[in-house]
Amino acid sequence: MRTLKFLRPNTILWIMLLALLPTRTFAQIDQDRQIAPASVLFVYGEVPHPTALAYTLLQTLPHVQLSASNDPKNHKESYSGVSLLDVLTRAGFEDSKPLSISVVLVSNDGSKKELSPAEIDAALHDALPAIIADRKNGKPLTAQDGPLLFILHQDKTSPVVVQNLARIQIKNLN
Repeated sequence: MRTLKFLRPNTILWIMLLALLPTRTFAQIDQDRQIAPASVLFVYGEVPHPTALAYTLLQTLPHVQLSASNDPKNHKESYSGVSLLDVLTRAGFEDSKPLSISVVLVSNDGSKKELSPAEIDAALHDALPAIIADRKNGKPLTAQDGPLLFILHQDKTSPVVVQNLARIQIKNLN
């Protein structure tokens, strides 16, 4: 009797061993992706140098402090992170015409928050500080907030917050 090449005894053994390996569903793989921290922050769109900033690089950049309330009880928290202007400057953004752009912040789960030109202007000129935080009260952010959290402090209203920040898109409004 003639044996087919792919049914050699070694091949059959490998197939049996592969069948014993634990299998994972697509839902489990998707869940792992959502739990895993983003290791890169992408800045793209209408910038001269679209860039990817590694989480480890962001930790080494100069940090600024921001106190803001991010809960209904109005409890102040201390956040530490890189200013939005520093991140945009690394992508080649020039602060000459901030009112002609829009900034879209995208989280890991795909939710988006678009900043108005007035919010951007205030954030870039320290009237209302905006940071990409990696620490809260001196400790790394929780899994819920993500490795990176965008926070824009506002005087009379609650801050603009984007948890699990993954991408920053710059749009030209002209």
